[in-house]
Amino acid sequence: MTEPDEVLSRARENADRLLQQRPSMMTHWLEEWLRVLDGGVDEVAEVLTSRSPRAVELRQNSPFAGALPQETRSQVLAAFAKHWRDFHASHTTEPASRPRRQLASMQ
Repeated sequence: MTEPDEVLSRARENADRLLQQRPSMMTHWLEEWLRVLDGGVDEVAEVLTSRSPRAVELRQNSPFAGALPQETRSQVLAAFAKHWRDFHASHTTEPASRPRRQLASMQ
């Protein structure tokens, strides 16, 4: 991804559109995403990589749908899956299928 500002702009547009279309239980999280997006690339990166309960909830209500072209998204997911297999799977007692389920939830 070479244009993070474009991705953040698209996420902001998505959040605004979703808030206008259908206020719901997601409203709180979309408003929180707008605050995060206003914090810029570093704050967004922190939320996207953090294991905190807040970050996990935010990712479950993500405004990033369509922010990346499908080909780029697939490449990113494949790179994460490879990293997990190469660096984590052999160091854990959890089943090897767990990372795939986690990655599938990101789709």
